Amino acid sequence: MADTIKLTEKQAAVVKYLKDNGRVTMAELCSALESDVKHLTPVVTGLGLGARGKGLVNTEKKEVEGEEKPVKYVFLTEAGEAFEIA
Repeated sequence: MADTIKLTEKQAAVVKYLKDNGRVTMAELCSALESDVKHLTPVVTGLGLGARGKGLVNTEKKEVEGEEKPVKYVFLTEAGEAFEIA
């Protein structure tokens, strides 16, 4: 159940930022949380839909005109939208 999920301080910051700002790029999330991709990727993965994740966020890579590589977007799942940070 979502109400029994425990989050680290950094995970809670990610969920709060996404609740306040909706779908964002990984670069925006890193900038907002004053972190880098190397340190924030495992946090997002831990919140994700994978076998070891909490099911609160999802990611999607999309081709963006003018960008050399696909851009990674991070957003809340329905469970993430409903989750209340203690």
